[in-house]
Amino acid sequence: MVRWLVQLRRNGTSLDPKVLQQKLDMISSLGSVRGGACAPQSCSGPEVELEVMPRCYSFLFFGQAGLELPEIFESKFEAWEVSHWPKLTLDFVVSGVPGCGTHSLFRNLRQAPSVTFTSNLSDPTDMLLFTRSILPPKSTLDEFNERWAGRPGALGMMNPTIFRTPFMRQVLSTMPALRLILIVCDPLSLAEKSFFKNSWCHTDEARAGRHREVAHTSGVRETCETSMAAALARPELLEVHLDPHVQEMHRMFGSRLLVLHQERLRGDPGEVYAGVARTLGLPPFPGGFEHRRFNSRKGHRTDLCLNASLARRLKRLLDREYRAVEQVLSEAGEEVPMELRMRRSRCDRPEELDESAPSCAFNAGPCQF
Repeated sequence: MVRWLVQLRRNGTSLDPKVLQQKLDMISSLGSVRGGACAPQSCSGPEVELEVMPRCYSFLFFGQAGLELPEIFESKFEAWEVSHWPKLTLDFVVSGVPGCGTHSLFRNLRQAPSVTFTSNLSDPTDMLLFTRSILPPKSTLDEFNERWAGRPGALGMMNPTIFRTPFMRQVLSTMPALRLILIVCDPLSLAEKSFFKNSWCHTDEARAGRHREVAHTSGVRETCETSMAAALARPELLEVHLDPHVQEMHRMFGSRLLVLHQERLRGDPGEVYAGVARTLGLPPFPGGFEHRRFNSRKGHRTDLCLNASLARRLKRLLDREYRAVEQVLSEAGEEVPMELRMRRSRCDRPEELDESAPSCAFNAGPCQF
């Protein structure tokens, strides 16, 4: 750093040495400097790395273009050509809501010969494509398209957190041919499922980890709760992230968004999957297509369904989430099911609380709806 300051003085810079030192101290405190910039297509890669980026960083940090950068910037700049999202050969995305039946939809759709998913779940390479920058690197996009060239039917991606990720929503909104599927469900049942995985005191933590009943697998938690009543004092334990994200999904995607309620998957799965096929522009799924349920644990998860007054109080706390689900269904032209209008949860379905019913847990195999 000292050599750099001496060299600047010799070159006759007009910048105040004290100001330069303050900026250097600030940059050094960062430990490392990462960033990016766009350059015109007329610039070659070497020109971007050796001329454009150094001048850009010189102006950004020191207010004067053309300064020789100090040692902290010695790492090479890397340039790559970008492309446009509409060129990505992706047909649809299962975009949410986790815990409402997205895994069942994904596993069932994989039976159809006319449907291909990019991977078993969200392929890390595919997700890097979406999270690296506002515009996709052309080489990564071309590799994605080449990898899936020639596949039949519709190509889909499974990532049920997209609906609540603003950057991902913005990226997908630039792809006019893309279709999105959003499954919503009862907010209280969803909140209990999250509480069960993140906050509930399991009698056997090791077993709970094996059965994917906890959100972590790295040992015993320091704290846990023995009753969902804890959420009355700590509303953050009930966060399900529906409002305002589900409404924003419909605002951004309109008729390209298919909104389903979990009750329809339980009550009329055949019609639901026929509707999915129509939405994706596919022929009806074959006769042997089975509608199975995954990741569904029967019996009591917590003490919620043993305490009717607690359930009523928690429903009141979740009123905004209930109204968000009603709003997105209405705006999408879907019928608001009786379960939602009456604020019914899994506590009101005896078959869900039957401890002896077949398990549809993560590693216990599927069962029929």
